[in-house]
Amino acid sequence: MAQLYQTRERFDDALAQIKEALKVSPASAAAYVQLGNWYKSRGDWARAEEAYRQAIAVAPAEPSGHIALGEFQEVVGDHAAAARSFQRAIVISPADASGHLALAELYLARGDRTAAERAYQQAIDVAPTDPRGYLGLGQLYHTQGWQDEALAQFQAAVEVAPASVQAYTQLGGWYRLQANAKAAQEAYRGAMAVAPGDNGGYIALAELYLSTGERDAAEATYQQAIAVAPADPRGYLGLGQLYQTQGRHDEALAQFQTAVEVAPASVRAYVQLGDWYRLQGDAKRAEETYQQAIAVAPGDEAGHVALGELYLSKGNWAAAQEAYQRAIASAPSDPSGYIGLGQTYEVQGRRDQALSMFQSAVEAAPASVQAYVQLGDWYRLQADSGAAEQAFQQAVAMGPADPEGYISLGQLYQSQGLHDDALAQF
Repeated sequence: MAQLYQTRERFDDALAQIKEALKVSPASAAAYVQLGNWYKSRGDWARAEEAYRQAIAVAPAEPSGHIALGEFQEVVGDHAAAARSFQRAIVISPADASGHLALAELYLARGDRTAAERAYQQAIDVAPTDPRGYLGLGQLYHTQGWQDEALAQFQAAVEVAPASVQAYTQLGGWYRLQANAKAAQEAYRGAMAVAPGDNGGYIALAELYLSTGERDAAEATYQQAIAVAPADPRGYLGLGQLYQTQGRHDEALAQFQTAVEVAPASVRAYVQLGDWYRLQGDAKRAEETYQQAIAVAPGDEAGHVALGELYLSKGNWAAAQEAYQRAIASAPSDPSGYIGLGQTYEVQGRRDQALSMFQSAVEAAPASVQAYVQLGDWYRLQADSGAAEQAFQQAVAMGPADPEGYISLGQLYQSQGLHDDALAQF
């Protein structure tokens, strides 16, 4: 009941229900975890941690409290403590997939793919009917550019859990990245069919419509997502992004502000609100909003990357460099920090250091189109057409539905006078 209230934005009612549950069952770890989640959703980190620790105190042999505490520690950037919490959960309940999955996701975020793969496999071994192990493994294979292996895992997830929204949306995401919009739409509609009260399918379908230029369909689908889950910021953020592309800036701002209001602990909400201010030329408010994103989740790289981009655009190289280095420390498997730092070095004429960062981006995320495009641009500027072409071709291979690789390759061919080849790419 508390979760239902929270979904409907009745946050005070949700809190009251959780506290009532604790009066009835004061030794309930699940109730304390819910209480911690409530505080975390409102950005009250101290009380969230206290509730998670209380969950462990009342039921030390229950893994859920340890996992919830570990996820909290990961968000605030204490990765070593998070790993210890997840490992305790596994020791307590080795046949429960949740601890293995949490540890795998932590390893993946830290760039340790071998350990992540091993943990995902362990999750599948102990719970072969749980789709989360297959989905995690599929995502890992995708980031490494192993697309056939990734597809097999996503299909396996749907097979073992045909009522899983997440299984259908991740399968649809794979098809979308392979430029198969029809199959993606079918998968997203499958998610909506098995769980019409879950907004995951609606969000994914709306994003697909937005990417294909079907703006009216995207708007209607985002509004459906909001109606299904008004406390989820993704519907407002998607609608705001849509309005922004249409020049409806005031309406976009209202959506971004609503996203922050309903999810004050959402990094993405603050980042997109900050982006709005930045695009309107209000650098001060953009910086303040990005700082809020970092404050609510210092272990999330998105706020650091956004702040780095702002500083880079203002010519503040030292501050940009520091922000990107923090992003890399927060998420060494995400290419954004390396790319931003490489761009910062490049504008300062530090070419060798820039190359090193772009190469690190590709190494960290071998399936990243942007990483290959940045690496190719570096080679192009050094007049190394062969290496540039190879990097741009890899960008196309990794993201056949992303126009960036084709555009970069076409521009390279055009500069070489290969007009027919350029036209084919465009």
